[in-house]
Amino acid sequence: MDSPHAFTVSVSDEYGSITAASFTVSVANNPQSSNTPTIISTPPTKPILAGETFRYDVRAEGNDDGNALVFALTNHPGSTTIDTNTGAIMWETTHDIVGVYHFTVTVTE
Repeated sequence: MDSPHAFTVSVSDEYGSITAASFTVSVANNPQSSNTPTIISTPPTKPILAGETFRYDVRAEGNDDGNALVFALTNHPGSTTIDTNTGAIMWETTHDIVGVYHFTVTVTE
């Protein structure tokens, strides 16, 4: 069963202009594994202002067999990073990148 999670990131500048970006992360069960990792995080709701650092901790479950979960960003703005062990996303925004951005996070064992 798919598990879609919608995210919205908003940025604004000192002149009051605001732009919002929305993206969805879907996690599908792997029919070959009964122990497939599943993202259990809820989407962030706090707006992001241009020049601020976007931080978000992706949480997942499904490693009952003791294997470590590995997080990855496969679609993201160029300067975005993810801690492959913890799922912590960090993105240093700047005033010249106001717009709509999409992120794709995958979790594997």
